[in-house]
Amino acid sequence: MLTVTELRAAVEHRLDEAGRAWLDSALTDAAKSGPCPDASGPARWELDFASAGRHVRTPQ
Repeated sequence: MLTVTELRAAVEHRLDEAGRAWLDSALTDAAKSGPCPDASGPARWELDFASAGRHVRTPQ
């Protein structure tokens, strides 16, 4: 089983520079925001997860 560090390294290895930058920013934002149980909408990480395919592409 992969550790979190190994998983992140494997994912980043497959991304282009823009994808790595977006992933880093999304993970940083998610870590800063933390859970918001009383929020009326989706959490930031949920929005990022849903839009990841539009921001992160693997090189062809």
